Amino acid sequence: MSRLALRSSKRRRILAILAVLIIALASWWMWQNHQSTQSRTQFKQYQEIFTTYQRLPVDQNNSQSTVQELIKLQERYGTFKSSESTINKALANSNLRDGEPRTYAAMAQVLQQRLDQLIGLINVEPTIIKNLKDANISAKHFELVSAKLYLFAGGDQPAIHIINPTSGSITTSTANVRGIGTITATTAAPNGDGVYILTDKPSVWFYQISTDKLTESIISYGSWPAGTAIAAYASNVYILSDNTVYKFVRSSSGFSPRTTYAQLTGPASGATNLSIDGSVYVLNAEQLTELLSGTVKRAAALPMAMTQLSKLRTLETATVMSAVNLQSDRIIIFDKTATKLAYSYQLKPNELTGIQDAIYSPTSKQFYVLTDSALAKVPLK
Repeated sequence: MSRLALRSSKRRRILAILAVLIIALASWWMWQNHQSTQSRTQFKQYQEIFTTYQRLPVDQNNSQSTVQELIKLQERYGTFKSSESTINKALANSNLRDGEPRTYAAMAQVLQQRLDQLIGLINVEPTIIKNLKDANISAKHFELVSAKLYLFAGGDQPAIHIINPTSGSITTSTANVRGIGTITATTAAPNGDGVYILTDKPSVWFYQISTDKLTESIISYGSWPAGTAIAAYASNVYILSDNTVYKFVRSSSGFSPRTTYAQLTGPASGATNLSIDGSVYVLNAEQLTELLSGTVKRAAALPMAMTQLSKLRTLETATVMSAVNLQSDRIIIFDKTATKLAYSYQLKPNELTGIQDAIYSPTSKQFYVLTDSALAKVPLK
Protein backbone atom coordinates (compact mmCIF):
# COMPACT_ATOMS: atom_id res chain seq x y z
CA MET A 1 0.00 0.00 0.00
CA SER A 2 2.91 2.35 0.82
CA ARG A 3 4.54 1.67 -2.57
CA LEU A 4 1.24 2.35 -4.37
CA ALA A 5 0.76 5.61 -2.45
CA LEU A 6 4.34 6.66 -3.26
CA ARG A 7 3.87 5.87 -6.94
CA SER A 8 0.58 7.76 -6.91
CA SER A 9 2.25 10.81 -5.30
CA LYS A 10 5.06 10.82 -7.87
CA ARG A 11 2.53 10.43 -10.65
CA ARG A 12 0.60 13.40 -9.35
CA ARG A 13 3.77 15.52 -9.21
CA ILE A 14 4.73 14.51 -12.74
CA LEU A 15 1.26 15.30 -13.99
CA ALA A 16 1.34 18.67 -12.20
CA ILE A 17 4.72 19.51 -13.75
CA LEU A 18 3.44 18.48 -17.17
CA ALA A 19 0.36 20.64 -16.68
CA VAL A 20 2.50 23.63 -15.73
CA LEU A 21 4.72 23.09 -18.78
CA ILE A 22 1.68 22.80 -21.06
CA ILE A 23 0.18 26.00 -19.63
CA ALA A 24 3.51 27.83 -19.98
CA LEU A 25 3.93 26.60 -23.55
CA ALA A 26 0.37 27.60 -24.42
CA SER A 27 0.85 31.02 -22.83
CA TRP A 28 4.10 31.53 -24.74
CA TRP A 29 2.45 30.48 -27.99
CA MET A 30 -0.51 32.79 -27.37
CA TRP A 31 1.84 35.69 -26.51
CA GLN A 32 3.91 35.09 -29.64
CA ASN A 33 0.76 34.89 -31.73
CA HIS A 34 -0.53 38.13 -30.15
CA GLN A 35 2.80 39.86 -30.77
CA SER A 36 2.84 38.67 -34.36
CA THR A 37 -0.75 39.82 -34.91
CA GLN A 38 -0.03 43.17 -33.25
CA SER A 39 3.09 43.60 -35.34
CA ARG A 40 1.17 42.89 -38.57
CA THR A 41 -1.59 45.29 -37.50
CA GLN A 42 0.83 48.08 -36.63
CA PHE A 43 2.76 47.59 -39.86
CA LYS A 44 -0.49 47.74 -41.81
CA GLN A 45 -1.47 50.96 -40.01
CA TYR A 46 2.02 52.35 -40.64
CA GLN A 47 1.59 51.77 -44.36
CA GLU A 48 -1.91 53.28 -44.27
CA ILE A 49 -0.44 56.43 -42.75
CA PHE A 50 2.24 56.57 -45.44
CA THR A 51 -0.42 56.09 -48.14
CA THR A 52 -2.53 58.90 -46.64
CA TYR A 53 0.55 61.11 -46.49
CA GLN A 54 1.29 60.49 -50.17
CA ARG A 55 -2.25 61.49 -51.10
CA LEU A 56 -2.12 64.85 -49.33
CA PRO A 57 -2.60 67.72 -51.80
CA VAL A 58 0.51 69.51 -52.95
CA ASP A 59 -1.33 72.74 -53.79
CA GLN A 60 -0.33 75.44 -51.29
CA ASN A 61 -3.65 77.25 -51.79
CA ASN A 62 -5.31 74.56 -49.69
CA SER A 63 -2.54 74.48 -47.12
CA GLN A 64 -4.74 75.21 -44.09
CA SER A 65 -6.94 72.13 -44.54
CA THR A 66 -3.91 70.08 -45.50
CA VAL A 67 -2.06 71.22 -42.38
CA GLN A 68 -4.97 70.15 -40.19
CA GLU A 69 -5.07 66.73 -41.86
CA LEU A 70 -1.32 66.36 -41.50
CA ILE A 71 -1.44 67.26 -37.80
CA LYS A 72 -4.10 64.58 -37.23
CA LEU A 73 -1.87 62.13 -39.12
CA GLN A 74 1.07 63.04 -36.85
CA GLU A 75 -1.06 62.54 -33.74
CA ARG A 76 -2.18 59.13 -34.98
CA TYR A 77 1.40 58.20 -35.85
CA GLY A 78 2.58 59.28 -32.42
CA THR A 79 0.48 56.55 -30.77
CA PHE A 80 2.91 53.97 -32.25
CA LYS A 81 5.93 55.45 -30.47
CA SER A 82 5.92 52.75 -27.79
CA SER A 83 6.14 50.10 -30.54
CA GLU A 84 8.98 51.76 -32.43
CA SER A 85 11.34 48.76 -32.22
CA THR A 86 8.59 46.37 -33.38
CA ILE A 87 7.78 48.58 -36.36
CA ASN A 88 11.48 48.92 -37.24
CA LYS A 89 11.84 45.11 -37.30
CA ALA A 90 8.79 44.75 -39.51
CA LEU A 91 10.13 47.42 -41.87
CA ALA A 92 13.54 45.74 -42.03
CA ASN A 93 11.96 42.45 -43.10
CA SER A 94 9.48 43.86 -45.62
CA ASN A 95 9.54 44.91 -49.24
CA LEU A 96 8.81 48.64 -49.05
CA ARG A 97 7.43 50.91 -51.74
CA ASP A 98 9.57 53.55 -53.41
CA GLY A 99 10.22 56.44 -51.05
CA GLU A 100 8.74 54.69 -48.01
CA PRO A 101 10.80 55.48 -44.87
CA ARG A 102 12.58 52.45 -43.44
CA THR A 103 12.35 53.40 -39.76
CA TYR A 104 9.81 54.89 -37.39
CA ALA A 105 12.03 57.94 -36.81
CA ALA A 106 12.49 58.51 -40.54
CA MET A 107 8.72 58.55 -41.10
CA ALA A 108 8.26 60.99 -38.20
CA GLN A 109 10.85 63.26 -39.82
CA VAL A 110 9.09 63.08 -43.19
CA LEU A 111 5.78 64.16 -41.61
CA GLN A 112 7.43 67.05 -39.74
CA GLN A 113 9.29 68.26 -42.81
CA ARG A 114 6.07 68.31 -44.81
CA LEU A 115 4.34 70.28 -42.04
CA ASP A 116 7.21 72.78 -41.92
CA GLN A 117 6.96 73.17 -45.68
CA LEU A 118 3.22 73.81 -45.56
CA ILE A 119 3.43 76.47 -42.84
CA GLY A 120 6.33 78.16 -44.63
CA LEU A 121 9.05 77.57 -42.06
CA ILE A 122 12.33 79.34 -42.87
CA ASN A 123 15.48 78.77 -40.85
CA VAL A 124 17.70 81.83 -40.39
CA GLU A 125 21.10 82.39 -38.85
CA PRO A 126 21.06 84.85 -35.93
CA THR A 127 23.79 87.30 -35.03
CA ILE A 128 24.30 87.80 -31.31
CA ILE A 129 24.35 91.47 -30.29
CA LYS A 130 24.73 91.00 -26.55
CA ASN A 131 25.04 88.02 -24.22
CA LEU A 132 22.54 88.97 -21.52
CA LYS A 133 23.36 86.02 -19.32
CA ASP A 134 26.97 87.20 -18.96
CA ALA A 135 25.68 90.73 -18.27
CA ASN A 136 23.37 89.28 -15.58
CA ILE A 137 20.25 90.71 -17.29
CA SER A 138 16.93 88.87 -17.33
CA ALA A 139 14.24 90.57 -19.44
CA LYS A 140 11.01 89.55 -21.15
CA HIS A 141 10.12 92.97 -22.57
CA PHE A 142 11.94 95.42 -24.80
CA GLU A 143 11.18 98.25 -27.21
CA LEU A 144 12.94 99.86 -30.17
CA VAL A 145 12.90 103.67 -29.92
CA SER A 146 15.07 106.02 -32.01
CA ALA A 147 17.48 103.24 -33.05
CA LYS A 148 18.10 102.11 -29.48
CA LEU A 149 16.76 99.07 -27.63
CA TYR A 150 15.26 99.52 -24.17
CA LEU A 151 15.23 96.34 -22.09
CA PHE A 152 12.97 96.13 -19.05
CA ALA A 153 14.58 93.68 -16.67
CA GLY A 154 12.71 92.02 -13.83
CA GLY A 155 13.57 89.46 -11.19
CA ASP A 156 16.04 90.27 -8.42
CA GLN A 157 17.63 93.12 -10.36
CA PRO A 158 14.83 95.16 -11.99
CA ALA A 159 16.14 97.95 -14.20
CA ILE A 160 15.91 99.60 -17.60
CA HIS A 161 18.92 98.89 -19.82
CA ILE A 162 19.64 100.82 -23.01
CA ILE A 163 21.55 98.94 -25.72
CA ASN A 164 23.04 100.25 -28.94
CA PRO A 165 22.24 97.44 -31.42
CA THR A 166 25.14 98.42 -33.67
CA SER A 167 27.93 98.38 -31.11
CA GLY A 168 26.32 96.26 -28.40
CA SER A 169 27.25 98.87 -25.79
CA ILE A 170 24.95 99.01 -22.80
CA THR A 171 24.02 101.66 -20.24
CA THR A 172 21.61 101.40 -17.34
CA SER A 173 18.91 103.96 -16.63
CA THR A 174 18.81 105.70 -13.27
CA ALA A 175 15.01 105.34 -13.23
CA ASN A 176 13.84 103.30 -10.25
CA VAL A 177 11.59 100.43 -11.38
CA ARG A 178 11.34 98.78 -7.97
CA GLY A 179 7.85 98.91 -6.54
CA ILE A 180 5.98 99.36 -9.82
CA GLY A 181 4.86 95.72 -9.81
CA THR A 182 5.59 92.91 -12.25
CA ILE A 183 5.71 94.14 -15.84
CA THR A 184 2.93 92.61 -17.95
CA ALA A 185 3.49 94.42 -21.25
CA THR A 186 5.20 97.42 -22.82
CA THR A 187 4.66 99.60 -25.90
CA ALA A 188 6.61 102.46 -27.42
CA ALA A 189 4.93 105.86 -27.44
CA PRO A 190 3.91 106.87 -31.00
CA ASN A 191 5.93 110.10 -30.96
CA GLY A 192 9.09 108.29 -29.88
CA ASP A 193 9.56 110.08 -26.57
CA GLY A 194 9.23 107.07 -24.29
CA VAL A 195 7.65 103.75 -23.38
CA TYR A 196 4.35 102.87 -21.66
CA ILE A 197 4.60 100.05 -19.12
CA LEU A 198 1.62 97.98 -17.95
CA THR A 199 2.10 96.23 -14.60
CA ASP A 200 0.09 93.80 -12.51
CA LYS A 201 -0.73 96.35 -9.75
CA PRO A 202 -2.57 97.08 -12.14
CA SER A 203 -1.02 100.37 -13.22
CA VAL A 204 0.44 102.16 -16.23
CA TRP A 205 3.81 103.88 -16.04
CA PHE A 206 5.61 106.07 -18.54
CA TYR A 207 9.36 106.03 -19.04
CA GLN A 208 10.43 109.33 -20.63
CA ILE A 209 13.66 108.97 -22.59
CA SER A 210 14.74 112.62 -22.57
CA THR A 211 14.59 112.93 -18.77
CA ASP A 212 15.38 109.28 -17.98
CA LYS A 213 12.48 109.28 -15.51
CA LEU A 214 9.66 106.89 -14.72
CA THR A 215 6.28 108.25 -13.63
CA GLU A 216 2.93 106.62 -12.87
CA SER A 217 0.15 107.62 -15.26
CA ILE A 218 -2.96 109.02 -13.59
CA ILE A 219 -6.44 107.94 -14.63
CA SER A 220 -9.50 110.04 -13.81
CA TYR A 221 -12.46 108.49 -11.99
CA GLY A 222 -11.51 104.87 -11.84
CA SER A 223 -8.54 102.59 -12.06
CA TRP A 224 -6.45 100.87 -14.70
CA PRO A 225 -7.71 97.38 -15.62
CA ALA A 226 -5.56 94.29 -15.34
CA GLY A 227 -4.58 93.37 -18.88
CA THR A 228 -2.45 91.14 -21.06
CA ALA A 229 -1.35 93.77 -23.60
CA ILE A 230 -1.02 97.53 -24.04
CA ALA A 231 -0.76 99.64 -27.19
CA ALA A 232 -0.64 103.36 -27.97
CA TYR A 233 -1.77 105.40 -30.96
CA ALA A 234 -1.76 109.19 -31.32
CA SER A 235 -2.13 110.31 -27.70
CA ASN A 236 -4.39 107.43 -26.66
CA VAL A 237 -3.65 104.22 -24.79
CA TYR A 238 -5.43 100.89 -25.34
CA ILE A 239 -5.44 97.88 -23.00
CA LEU A 240 -6.66 94.35 -23.77
CA SER A 241 -8.42 92.80 -20.78
CA ASP A 242 -10.75 89.78 -20.64
CA ASN A 243 -12.10 89.92 -24.22
CA THR A 244 -12.42 93.70 -24.07
CA VAL A 245 -10.30 96.41 -25.66
CA TYR A 246 -10.42 99.53 -23.49
CA LYS A 247 -9.51 103.00 -24.75
CA PHE A 248 -8.04 105.80 -22.62
CA VAL A 249 -7.83 109.33 -23.99
CA ARG A 250 -4.98 111.59 -22.97
CA SER A 251 -5.98 114.65 -20.91
CA SER A 252 -4.13 117.54 -19.29
CA SER A 253 -3.99 115.70 -15.97
CA GLY A 254 -3.43 112.16 -17.21
CA PHE A 255 -5.97 109.89 -18.91
CA SER A 256 -9.74 109.86 -19.14
CA PRO A 257 -11.85 107.07 -17.61
CA ARG A 258 -11.95 103.86 -19.61
CA THR A 259 -14.31 103.45 -22.53
CA THR A 260 -14.97 100.19 -24.35
CA TYR A 261 -13.44 100.30 -27.82
CA ALA A 262 -14.43 96.72 -28.71
CA GLN A 263 -15.97 93.66 -27.13
CA LEU A 264 -14.34 90.55 -28.55
CA THR A 265 -16.78 87.77 -29.42
CA GLY A 266 -16.91 84.83 -31.79
CA PRO A 267 -13.64 83.94 -33.56
CA ALA A 268 -11.89 86.98 -32.04
CA SER A 269 -12.60 85.96 -28.44
CA GLY A 270 -9.78 84.70 -26.27
CA ALA A 271 -7.28 87.17 -27.74
CA THR A 272 -4.27 87.93 -25.55
CA ASN A 273 -2.32 90.13 -27.98
CA LEU A 274 -2.94 93.70 -29.09
CA SER A 275 -1.31 96.12 -31.53
CA ILE A 276 -2.31 99.34 -33.32
CA ASP A 277 -1.31 101.19 -36.48
CA GLY A 278 -4.54 103.14 -37.03
CA SER A 279 -6.53 99.92 -37.06
CA VAL A 280 -6.59 97.83 -33.90
CA TYR A 281 -5.38 94.23 -34.17
CA VAL A 282 -5.99 91.37 -31.73
CA LEU A 283 -4.53 87.89 -31.92
CA ASN A 284 -5.65 84.60 -30.39
CA ALA A 285 -4.51 81.02 -30.97
CA GLU A 286 -6.39 80.69 -34.26
CA GLN A 287 -6.59 84.04 -36.04
CA LEU A 288 -5.49 87.64 -36.36
CA THR A 289 -8.41 90.09 -36.34
CA GLU A 290 -8.39 93.69 -37.55
CA LEU A 291 -10.84 96.08 -35.89
CA LEU A 292 -11.86 99.49 -37.19
CA SER A 293 -14.06 101.75 -35.06
CA GLY A 294 -14.56 98.79 -32.74
CA THR A 295 -15.96 96.39 -35.35
CA VAL A 296 -14.32 93.56 -37.27
CA LYS A 297 -12.92 94.70 -40.62
CA ARG A 298 -11.11 91.53 -41.71
CA ALA A 299 -9.32 88.48 -40.30
CA ALA A 300 -6.41 86.19 -41.14
CA ALA A 301 -6.60 82.56 -40.07
CA LEU A 302 -3.52 80.75 -38.78
CA PRO A 303 -2.64 77.48 -40.54
CA MET A 304 -2.67 75.69 -37.18
CA ALA A 305 -3.59 76.48 -33.59
CA MET A 306 -0.75 78.21 -31.71
CA THR A 307 -1.51 78.41 -28.01
CA GLN A 308 1.51 80.41 -26.85
CA LEU A 309 1.52 83.43 -29.14
CA SER A 310 2.84 86.67 -27.72
CA LYS A 311 4.02 90.18 -28.61
CA LEU A 312 1.92 91.08 -31.63
CA ARG A 313 3.58 94.03 -33.39
CA THR A 314 2.67 96.25 -36.35
CA LEU A 315 3.88 99.52 -37.88
CA GLU A 316 2.17 102.05 -40.11
CA THR A 317 5.35 102.27 -42.17
CA ALA A 318 5.71 98.53 -42.85
CA THR A 319 3.64 95.76 -44.41
CA VAL A 320 5.17 93.25 -42.00
CA MET A 321 3.28 92.23 -38.88
CA SER A 322 4.74 89.76 -36.42
CA ALA A 323 4.20 87.78 -33.26
CA VAL A 324 6.28 85.30 -31.29
CA ASN A 325 5.43 81.66 -30.68
CA LEU A 326 6.96 81.05 -27.25
CA GLN A 327 6.47 77.29 -27.49
CA SER A 328 8.38 76.76 -30.74
CA ASP A 329 10.79 79.75 -30.56
CA ARG A 330 9.56 81.06 -33.89
CA ILE A 331 8.61 84.46 -35.28
CA ILE A 332 5.21 84.44 -36.99
CA ILE A 333 4.97 86.74 -40.01
CA PHE A 334 1.77 88.28 -41.42
CA ASP A 335 1.32 90.28 -44.61
CA LYS A 336 -0.60 93.53 -44.17
CA THR A 337 -1.56 95.81 -47.05
CA ALA A 338 -4.62 97.88 -47.95
CA THR A 339 -6.07 94.89 -49.78
CA LYS A 340 -4.57 91.96 -47.89
CA LEU A 341 -4.26 90.62 -44.37
CA ALA A 342 -2.91 87.08 -44.24
CA TYR A 343 -0.60 84.68 -42.46
CA SER A 344 2.62 84.46 -44.43
CA TYR A 345 5.37 82.27 -42.93
CA GLN A 346 7.52 81.57 -39.86
CA LEU A 347 11.14 82.39 -39.08
CA LYS A 348 13.13 79.93 -36.94
CA PRO A 349 16.42 81.44 -35.71
CA ASN A 350 18.82 78.51 -35.51
CA GLU A 351 20.03 77.60 -32.01
CA LEU A 352 18.11 80.48 -30.38
CA THR A 353 15.95 79.23 -27.51
CA GLY A 354 13.79 80.97 -24.96
CA ILE A 355 12.65 83.68 -27.39
CA GLN A 356 10.60 86.32 -25.53
CA ASP A 357 10.00 89.05 -28.12
CA ALA A 358 10.93 90.20 -31.62
CA ILE A 359 10.81 93.70 -33.14
CA TYR A 360 11.03 94.42 -36.85
CA SER A 361 13.13 97.36 -38.01
CA PRO A 362 12.05 98.68 -41.45
CA THR A 363 15.32 100.61 -41.69
CA SER A 364 17.59 97.57 -41.43
CA LYS A 365 14.98 95.05 -42.67
CA GLN A 366 15.77 92.71 -39.80
CA PHE A 367 14.30 91.56 -36.53
CA TYR A 368 15.81 92.29 -33.15
CA VAL A 369 15.18 89.23 -31.00
CA LEU A 370 15.13 89.07 -27.22
CA THR A 371 15.73 85.68 -25.60
CA ASP A 372 16.11 84.70 -21.96
CA SER A 373 19.90 84.78 -22.36
CA ALA A 374 20.78 86.97 -25.35
CA LEU A 375 19.88 89.84 -27.64
CA ALA A 376 20.22 88.95 -31.31
CA LYS A 377 19.23 90.03 -34.81
CA VAL A 378 17.98 87.97 -37.74
CA PRO A 379 17.27 89.00 -41.35
CA LEU A 380 13.78 89.22 -42.78
CA LYS A 381 13.41 86.62 -45.54
